[in-house]
Amino acid sequence: MKSKAHNVINRSLYSLFVGSGTTAAACEQLGVNWIGMEASARWCDKIKERLQA
Repeated sequence: MKSKAHNVINRSLYSLFVGSGTTAAACEQLGVNWIGMEASARWCDKIKERLQA
């Protein structure tokens, strides 16, 4: 069975591996609520920068 890296429920997205924040940025643009997790502090900083731009 394949594991999903994200799940969409009622226009909300849960992403287990946010990475560089591409999916989070797309959600912001489309008005979709999102919750993401990322283990690397380096990537968390990049995601913050990307979303604040």
